[in-house]
Amino acid sequence: MQARRDNISETERLELYALMSDSVSVDEKGFAIVLDEQPERWDGLLKRLGLRVGYRLMADRLAEDYEKRFGRPYLFTEKCMAYEIEYHADAYFWAAGYKGYRRNVTSLLFDRNELISHCRVIDISTDDVVIRRQRLMFRYRKGVRPEYRNTPLDPFDRYAWLKRVLRTLAARIRKDRSDA
Repeated sequence: MQARRDNISETERLELYALMSDSVSVDEKGFAIVLDEQPERWDGLLKRLGLRVGYRLMADRLAEDYEKRFGRPYLFTEKCMAYEIEYHADAYFWAAGYKGYRRNVTSLLFDRNELISHCRVIDISTDDVVIRRQRLMFRYRKGVRPEYRNTPLDPFDRYAWLKRVLRTLAARIRKDRSDA
């Protein structure tokens, strides 16, 4: 997919970034992408880019913006964010009657109007990891960046870093006792 992303024209890339700047809000916990204010623009642009490539470019841009704004990478990888974007966008555009989008599991849980209402805003948030259904559906556990795993910022193993510190201290104490 990297090769396909590299073949995107600068005009298309700038068009996506302009559309995102009109439709995206960012805070420390994550992002909200509003699809229903300009659905025709989103649909046309995503289809020109190729849906998956478009989703990945959106995730790349979100990650860049987050790091510039907060001085550190976002908790989830671009791959994880692209998957969630794909899931919501496909459900939204499928329910709204746009051609070329895949029906997913969410479309079995809601009628079309509920689905449009539910997926009109793609909300990617670190708070979602506590919701079991979302945690499983969007693969958050695998999506945590390696640099955050086993640290206080890892939402799946909050005490791993403490366990590692305690093991290190215990090993030092045993070594000191054996040297004495």
